Amino acid sequence: YATCNGHGVCSSNGTCVCVDGYAGAHCEYAPLKTTLYGYIRSAITGAPLANVTISLTATTVLVSSTTSGSSGAYTFGSGVDAGAYNITAHSGSYLNETALVSPAYNVSSIQVDLYLSPPLQPNQTRIVMSWFNVPPRDLDIHVLLPFVCLASTQRAVSYAEPSCEFPGGAGNASLSVDNRDRSLYALPETVTLTTSYNGTFSVYVNDHSTDVASYPSAL
Repeated sequence: YATCNGHGVCSSNGTCVCVDGYAGAHCEYAPLKTTLYGYIRSAITGAPLANVTISLTATTVLVSSTTSGSSGAYTFGSGVDAGAYNITAHSGSYLNETALVSPAYNVSSIQVDLYLSPPLQPNQTRIVMSWFNVPPRDLDIHVLLPFVCLASTQRAVSYAEPSCEFPGGAGNASLSVDNRDRSLYALPETVTLTTSYNGTFSVYVNDHSTDVASYPSAL
């Protein structure tokens, strides 16, 4: 075992120092592969999207591909080695969406949810926020507007004020999906702006979780 099976370095006291995720007294155990899985949903409604093709690539090399089921679920069940991968959802009715995932050695599984947006219309901008880990349980998008909304005093679009008609018929903004609890719902936060207004729109993310005192209210 002097060579540690080619997966480590023999130290001065005769023990193996394993590398690349190998384990065991003689580096005889290969690292676990990571199962990648998740859900494909609409960024506008949060509804699951079936029959979406999901590809897994390393750099530009196709590693695997699969299709989402009726619940929007997909999985690359055979597992992957540690490294950097792109997971891309392809659908003719939606814009492609890609997420970068970098599984480490001996991580059994990683959930990666993708939220697909329909093609944007003229003068339309869409902000889609998603996160995979809990905590934080509840993150909220706030879009600060460069004007006061028509027939109101609000200057932002958020969970508390989910819609706004712009003055002078310049357009509108709406929060179409609000995820109140990431531990229960695999949903994004989505705001759509439709306007030709020339001004500064600022986006903030607030942590509204009440169960984790160590997280600040503003991010």
